Amino acid sequence: MSRVLLIFGILLLGSYTLSCEEDPFPKPDDLIPEDTYIKLMVDVQLFDALVYTSDSLANTDSLRHALFEQYSTNEETFLRSHYYYQSNIREHNTRLDSALNALAEEQKKLYQAPDSNNK
Repeated sequence: MSRVLLIFGILLLGSYTLSCEEDPFPKPDDLIPEDTYIKLMVDVQLFDALVYTSDSLANTDSLRHALFEQYSTNEETFLRSHYYYQSNIREHNTRLDSALNALAEEQKKLYQAPDSNNK
């Protein structure tokens, strides 16, 4: 989880740097809707963490491609959307908070005792 926070920290720093410029990234025609973007950003972070921690995971390119297909998009569109969304640091901080909350919920589910689901 600390690696995920580090990645988000780097994204946040990049967001800050980009916010100092005047509209460096115009709104792309194929912009991913914000709610979908946040969900996809969470899934990309989870996928990257899985790849990083797995010694035996094969075909990561095809799995990554499948991840983007789940959202009816591709990595290039995600990156264009990402650059656009992070160009406004204040709004992007809210998106990052939403993504971190979603990751925290996922982590809570992972560490939840199996018996607590049956109550």
